[in-house]
Amino acid sequence: ALAQEAVASAREIGDPLLESGALDALSAVHLANGDVPAAVAAVTNRLDLLSRVRPAPHNGMEISDGFAMASEIALAAGDFAAARRYADTLVKLPFYSEEGHLAASRRMKVDALAGDLTRVLADAEKFRASWERAGRPVAANLGGGAYAVAMVHGLRGDDEARADWRNLVIALSGKPDRLDGCGSGYAP
Repeated sequence: ALAQEAVASAREIGDPLLESGALDALSAVHLANGDVPAAVAAVTNRLDLLSRVRPAPHNGMEISDGFAMASEIALAAGDFAAARRYADTLVKLPFYSEEGHLAASRRMKVDALAGDLTRVLADAEKFRASWERAGRPVAANLGGGAYAVAMVHGLRGDDEARADWRNLVIALSGKPDRLDGCGSGYAP
């Protein structure tokens, strides 16, 4: 009820970024309650709203988060086509022009769960190279993509490569004592 009230209040004010944030909270509440169709509806409304906002430095995080959440929610709904479309939109945003690993993580996860293992392995090397060029920053939210690569290597029976990518997840998490530090719902 509070999340719905926040959406209504933000809409009254007429601030699209505030309303987008409220819709983000509403989609998270729906996911926490297991109502995936309602989460899909909330994130669809959010993307519709954000589609009318011109990307700029002050709203880049909100726009990129909208597409990242849309990809995650579409994946949770089993809509691989939509999850890919949103992940691909992330890659094309101007905020990712120099740091491709930031957006590639979503697409690797989608492709791994959809069974496109060849694409995952091709993108994995691009992801790693971009992440290393950026100085190997801690970015726990990218752990799901790295876990997806580890899963693909495990499915292929390459335990050494799987362990290597699990170690990359640990590096992304910034918590060397905890493999689950990335907070990925897909870790198992």
